[in-house]
Amino acid sequence: MLASTGLGSVTSLASASTSFGAAMSSTVAPDRQAAADPGVIGAWNAIGERTIFAEGLTPIPSSGLYFGFVQLAVYNAVVTIEGRYEPYTPQPRPRRAASTQAAAVAAAYHVLRHYFPESADALAADYAASLAEVNPGAVRDRGVRVGRAAAAAIIRLRADDGRDADISLTVRPRPGVWRPTPELFADMLVPWLGFVTPLLLRSPTQFAPPGPDPIGSAGYAEDFWEVKYRGALEDSYRTAAQTETALFWNDNAIVQYHAALRDQAARRRLDIVETARMFAIMDSTTADALIGCWRAKYDEPYWRPITVG
Repeated sequence: MLASTGLGSVTSLASASTSFGAAMSSTVAPDRQAAADPGVIGAWNAIGERTIFAEGLTPIPSSGLYFGFVQLAVYNAVVTIEGRYEPYTPQPRPRRAASTQAAAVAAAYHVLRHYFPESADALAADYAASLAEVNPGAVRDRGVRVGRAAAAAIIRLRADDGRDADISLTVRPRPGVWRPTPELFADMLVPWLGFVTPLLLRSPTQFAPPGPDPIGSAGYAEDFWEVKYRGALEDSYRTAAQTETALFWNDNAIVQYHAALRDQAARRRLDIVETARMFAIMDSTTADALIGCWRAKYDEPYWRPITVG
């Protein structure tokens, strides 16, 4: 449904990451702790993809929320031990050395376990395997406690945030108004998403787009002909590069973003703090972008090109 309001309304929300980055700055000195493998952040991000998409069958738009919850909890756990940045939700720092790696694992595990209890067995196996990579003992145990506390803080914060509310889109069919699209002719997907409390924004409408062009306007006519002649299955004016770009963005964008971040974290040799922060910024702003986009779709239920005629 992104096509009905335009991706521009989503990308404009990326500016929220600036305020998030500013809020995550600090001069707190890092605590002493055992060596931490930054790869654990990407590993549990991939576990999250399996849990949220393959096992939880979560729609792509609402999946952004759960990835945001996971990565914010992981970030919180990491900086609670390491310092360097302000946490998303404050929590006590351990008085003695604690394993950042164990904290990150515990934070991701407990958030996923809470929201996707059907995946408990698979997650428990992943959890045990990940903790086995950290030397057992008091340092690891303290890290686990930090991670559990970080997860619990996010879960408490997001209680009653509007997820799965009984909201539906009801419109009167007329030109320019959204309608179910082939082949499924299903109702609007997860309409409640536009009413969820954002992770960073003040409200879902903070960066509301101006709305679509009226169907009798010159702007609408220009867009109509562009879609018609560049979007045609056969005999289009589309270049090979444009076709390749369209096919690329037809895939699951969130999975592609994550793959790119995991690659960049490895290539740039980011440490565990930098990696956790990068994923937290990306997934929290993605969640808010989707919330804002879905609210715009609900407030301005514009038809999709395939239903024009």
